Amino acid sequence: MTASNEYKPQLLNCQSVEEAASMLRELPRAWKTTHRREYLQGDGVETWLEFEYRTWALGEGLRQVLPLKKNWKQSSELWDVVAKIAEDRELRHGSQPYFELLARYGGTKHHQVLLSGLDNECVQGHAVKALRIAGVVGAEERVAKIQSSARHAWVRREAKKYLAKVGA
Repeated sequence: MTASNEYKPQLLNCQSVEEAASMLRELPRAWKTTHRREYLQGDGVETWLEFEYRTWALGEGLRQVLPLKKNWKQSSELWDVVAKIAEDRELRHGSQPYFELLARYGGTKHHQVLLSGLDNECVQGHAVKALRIAGVVGAEERVAKIQSSARHAWVRREAKKYLAKVGA
């Protein structure tokens, strides 16, 4: 899936980080009930529901806006909201970009959220990558199991990178 600019303009128009956090808090919650039709499907592609794509696109928009809104990176409110999205299993694939955002900007406070993604197949590879980026140790055994059993090659490669980084 390519990066979407769909929500970047809305995020750029936020007058404060609190406004952006509110947007992130409210939209995925609303979308779960109002946007349930199938969005992506096809041979060899897992079916995504529309709310998953919208949540994913909102996270991508945030990733693209952060270099322009540097003061947002220090907002604990924003990262707490991003953590809630990442750990919400009902958002399925939509939570994927929030793991890397937490790894890069969320601080050690949210390492447990990154670890929780290892048990969620919809975000597992993203969680492994986030753990590597954040330098979180202690998941070697779980990641080694993922490396030997993940069905996607890119997830197995991320697991290998994580294990190499932590010296396992």
